[in-house]
Amino acid sequence: MLLEIDRKLGRATPDWIDLRAWTQIIENSHRKVGVAVATEWKLPDAITAAIRDCSDYDGADRASVGNVVRLSNALAKREGYTTGPIDTADIEALIMVGMSMLGADPSAVDRLVTGIGCRIPGGPG
Repeated sequence: MLLEIDRKLGRATPDWIDLRAWTQIIENSHRKVGVAVATEWKLPDAITAAIRDCSDYDGADRASVGNVVRLSNALAKREGYTTGPIDTADIEALIMVGMSMLGADPSAVDRLVTGIGCRIPGGPG
C-alpha cells in the first residue's frame, strides 16, 4: 500500500534486496524465527520442538510432531513449494522414509496432496 502511495505521489520506490540474497536469508533464518515466535507465544513444547527439530526424522519417536512436519515439508517441496531447486530423488526418499516412520496410508496422503496448488492461493499450481 505504501509503495502504491509513493508511486502516485511520484516518489521513487526504494531498491529491494536481491532475490537470491533474500532467499538465502529466509532459508537460513526461518526455523530460528519460527522457534522464537513459538516460544514468545508460549506454544506447547511439542510444537516448538517440532519447528526446531524437523530437519531430520526422529527414529526414537516415530510418531513425533517433528516427523509429521518433516514429511509435510518434503511433500510441499515435491509439489513446488520451495525457495530453490530440489533434488527429486532426495525428496522422494524423504517422503518414503517419513511415510514408513509414521505408518501413513499412501492413498490418504495422495488425496491430501492432489490438487493442493489449486487450494493454496499464490501456489505453484
